[in-house]
Amino acid sequence: MALSPLHRYRILIADADVHLSKVLKTMLESMGFNNITLTKSGADALEILKTSPFDFMITEWDLDHIGGLELISRVRREKKISDPSLPIIMLTGRAEQSDVMTARNYGMNEYVLKPFTAKSVYSRLERLIESPRNFVVSPHFVGPDRRFKGVPPAGISDRRVMSVATVQRPEKLLTEINENTTAHIWAADTALKKKLGAGTSLSSLITPAAVDCAQAAIAAISSESLLWIQENLNQLVSLYDVMMAGESYTLLPANMSDVALTISSRAGTFGFTGAAKVAYMLHKFCLNILRTEKKLHQVITQQHLDALKVTLSNSMQHKEPSAANEALIAELKKLSDKLTS
Repeated sequence: MALSPLHRYRILIADADVHLSKVLKTMLESMGFNNITLTKSGADALEILKTSPFDFMITEWDLDHIGGLELISRVRREKKISDPSLPIIMLTGRAEQSDVMTARNYGMNEYVLKPFTAKSVYSRLERLIESPRNFVVSPHFVGPDRRFKGVPPAGISDRRVMSVATVQRPEKLLTEINENTTAHIWAADTALKKKLGAGTSLSSLITPAAVDCAQAAIAAISSESLLWIQENLNQLVSLYDVMMAGESYTLLPANMSDVALTISSRAGTFGFTGAAKVAYMLHKFCLNILRTEKKLHQVITQQHLDALKVTLSNSMQHKEPSAANEALIAELKKLSDKLTS
């Protein structure tokens, strides 16, 4: 029996959340991909790319040693990377529009939010393979063409140039990146499409039924995921105790924000929407508002933690979100919004 064309693709996943990266790997394998490498370190991902060719990379924003943004930037510009036009998907819990724009400016191809689904990941893979973008090389930007409509933002007008040339890989592109001082657009690379084979589309290999099967593979891990989320909640409670003991430190709000974002990503991916909402609100509160010495902020933090405990308890007991829970979430949002108005 002939192997699926999907076996020809090599995928690198860089994510500090080892649990979710394994979930993503399981989901991709359910779709038919089988050549997948995992790392939680941006530095390790960079070294892997220097020694082995990959067809695309999926990376988180927050990684060990080197962050996702720096990783993208270095992939685009370092001489030892064999393919600086490597398609890159940013898969992250950071949901603000400013985050999306920042990642685009660093040269990522696609942006997928955690919590992710099989459908959301598949749709981005389909874009990369079926509709590759032209590739821009300029002194201030290296990455896929952003396809701006109208006037481009200030400072990045050189991303749009009139001439399009044929990409010669890898030497010519590397030369352009490292030596050329003028902006240039190179025609989209169709190598990923060619790997499917003549007349074959990705949708013919990964059907809606296959996507549903991949989503079911995620659901099968949901009971185990509650244990991971409970561990994160325990971390949050410990950080809250530090705050209440008056031993707070400069990075405490950022640390609480990071843990809350992890809970939001994990809970939402496994369908625990109530907990995901509360955790994301806590993430934003800790990141943008929290002053650990303020009594009102301490109270609001405690209310978020209480709401998380309730919603997670309901999830463990397979209870539907109650009207009381929804009212509590709405009240938390109202309190946070007051502090930012």
